[in-house]
Amino acid sequence: MLFVPEVHDRDFPQLATGFANIVGAQRLLRRFEWLHSEIAANPFMDSWLRERCSLELTFNDILASDRVSETKPLRVHTEAEYELVAFLAGVMNIYPRLSLAGQRRLQGRLIDGLKTEQGLLGIQHEVTTVVHLMSRGFDVECRDLEEGGGFDFLARRDGVELEIECKMASGDIGRKIHKRKSLALFKELHAAITQVFKSAIAGLVVRVTVPDRLSGKPEDHRRIARTVIEALLRGAEVSSETCSVRVHEFQLLGSPFDISNESELSKSAVSEMICQITGQSNTSSMTVFSPGKHAVVLVVDSMKRDKVLDSVRAVLRESALSQFTRARPGVLAVQLHDLSEKQLGGLASADSSDRRSATSIQMMTSDLLNSPSRSHVHSVVYRAHGHLVDDGAIKTTSSLAYYIVNQTNEHASDPRYAVFSDPNRPRSSPILLSP
Repeated sequence: MLFVPEVHDRDFPQLATGFANIVGAQRLLRRFEWLHSEIAANPFMDSWLRERCSLELTFNDILASDRVSETKPLRVHTEAEYELVAFLAGVMNIYPRLSLAGQRRLQGRLIDGLKTEQGLLGIQHEVTTVVHLMSRGFDVECRDLEEGGGFDFLARRDGVELEIECKMASGDIGRKIHKRKSLALFKELHAAITQVFKSAIAGLVVRVTVPDRLSGKPEDHRRIARTVIEALLRGAEVSSETCSVRVHEFQLLGSPFDISNESELSKSAVSEMICQITGQSNTSSMTVFSPGKHAVVLVVDSMKRDKVLDSVRAVLRESALSQFTRARPGVLAVQLHDLSEKQLGGLASADSSDRRSATSIQMMTSDLLNSPSRSHVHSVVYRAHGHLVDDGAIKTTSSLAYYIVNQTNEHASDPRYAVFSDPNRPRSSPILLSP
């Protein structure tokens, strides 16, 4: 399978109709309705659902507008719109080139995605990977779709053959506080936090710490709410069987909330402030504030540490063990859903051959590859969502890939196998050997 991965503005109606025919128009409409009902029931879900289900929500937004028709081409303006059009084009180019069995499996994957909270992220990652490989001149066979198991893609070009396995790591992997559960808790606590906000004379950080995982049960959320209200009334730390709550004051002057307009608020500055006050990073938080006047930040964390890297390692180890045939070099392509392109760039820039200064993800991946049983794995690539590049007539996306090569693989130094590397950027440092 090899096609030119490009699409024109005028193609959107045909792509949209073709996709709806594959998954079922009514099923697609029910998905749109469900997403909007979830947001209406809990407005805190809006940004989270727009991250996870951006394709569906963007699709609905376009169809509900008067921006496109059979005679009016779609003018893509945002990254979300570009990703939608690119995804539809990828699916509609792949689908007719599959066998009937492959088409049924792809249809099933798409329909299953429309039934889950994760949405179409997993299949989007795979489609994006296929398009990337073809842009590098590879002929791609969708092995998993055609045979119902094994690695995802077999890529061939000029005598080079690679087995590609795609993995999606969600923002919740290995975390004690899952985002959806915290957002449901925020809804339960919103009334109490808003009441405190109205009377606050200083900034407040309300820290809720659960013993282990955050429960998703409404009755547990109500118990947490009662504990939070008690802590706010007493102005002291309060503990219960569901959580402990501590209230920290901070001066608004010089804080991230010392601004004149809500749009000026820096999320990263708020996260840094939370870390300074609580000593915890990667927390879930809700903010109610009036610029320069009042601010209440609700923070939810756990007494138990997150095990993000352990969970990612387990996924990669299992994939390296069971997905590849070992007859060819294998590549693990990992989409880190909650990692921005800027953060991924930070990981790459911190890359080091010195174990004492290397990043945690570099050490984890290098240790994973540093095993004779995984010498068939050529590389692991971590990918982030890209940014829109618009030169007027042509729109594309550019994205970073953090690329770690297995130095024990026989093709480690062969540039023909470095299908995700950027020739203008250095590769990752050599594998870190365990002490």
